[in-house]
Amino acid sequence: MNKKVMMYATGALILLFLIGGFAWKVQADKTNANAVNNRIDVIVDKVSAMFTDDKKELLATNVSEKNVAEVEELIDAEKNTKMSDETAERLDEAISDLADVKQMIEAQVLVDTLLDDKGVLAVEAVAIDNAEKKVEALQDRKSAFVEIQMEVIEEARHQLLEIETAKAAVEALRNDQEKLTRKQYEEALALVEAIKQKKAKAELMTLLDEVGKALEKKEAELAEKEEAKKKEEANASTNNSSNPPKGTNSVKFESEIDGYYLGMTEKELLKVFDDNNVQVTRTKSQDGTIQYYNIGEDITCSVINGKLVEIFMKVGNIPTAEGIKVGDSLKRIESIYGTDYNKEHSKYGYIEYYDGNVYLMFLVSDKIVYGWSISKIPFTPPTHL
Repeated sequence: MNKKVMMYATGALILLFLIGGFAWKVQADKTNANAVNNRIDVIVDKVSAMFTDDKKELLATNVSEKNVAEVEELIDAEKNTKMSDETAERLDEAISDLADVKQMIEAQVLVDTLLDDKGVLAVEAVAIDNAEKKVEALQDRKSAFVEIQMEVIEEARHQLLEIETAKAAVEALRNDQEKLTRKQYEEALALVEAIKQKKAKAELMTLLDEVGKALEKKEAELAEKEEAKKKEEANASTNNSSNPPKGTNSVKFESEIDGYYLGMTEKELLKVFDDNNVQVTRTKSQDGTIQYYNIGEDITCSVINGKLVEIFMKVGNIPTAEGIKVGDSLKRIESIYGTDYNKEHSKYGYIEYYDGNVYLMFLVSDKIVYGWSISKIPFTPPTHL
């Protein structure tokens, strides 16, 4: 009887011990699971704090690689930790988000180097390419972040394009200075002045200054040639000094003929016509020369700048001041004015004397005079003849 009691008592004690040990193990597992969950919560919270939005597309201010490294250490500490599937999924999501953060920081660092604090391009083309590749790799997951970074990249590319365009324009002018124009120079100058980067702008301005000096020299040479041409034309039109007709040393010509005289005003000329009952027609050429001629076209007077500069006669009863009239012979002309006239014009049917101030011209056919003129300018046949 005592033995049976002892056996029951011993079995009861063993059973109590086993039940107590199981309960302790269950409680220990719960405690450990809570600790793991708490540590994973810390990791998840730290990663979430690296973003500013619920979609996790924008980085928080001042997030750095150091922050990422600190969370990576926490994650590494959980490599061999047993946890529930739910907890493991939360940790995997945090690890994925942290990887994105790391990529975003790397991209952000590259983009931040493109422009200086004043928004001016600070790198070469290769740096822009590298930054763009890093940013585009996040397009599918972080579109909002990519959009912001691309604005900076596009500004950098725009400034780079401005530099390259200006450089090409300056080089084109340097390589073809013979055809260089002021318009081309001004266009290139505008392109260079639009550049924000001081270094590139200064370099191109130095090159453009060389082009500008070459242009100024070219313009000065052209202006000198043009001035010389104008002087030559002016001399030729006033006194034909570049090649004066022969006869300069001949008798001086009287410039007043039958009431007409060189230098009289247009108003005075019209009064002479009226006094002599001469009806005239008035014409004006493109160069501004005014001509008056009568119905029979026997008298033609040319007016420039309001003054009579040429008297042309085909009427037989009005001679030169020295007595030569229509119908006289070439021999008679030579007897009065000499043979020192410009014979080069004879092939055109007229001869011309010049006394150093006035031109005297005779139209000659078969050595007979059929018209004459006295003028301040070399003879030009009237437009109506």
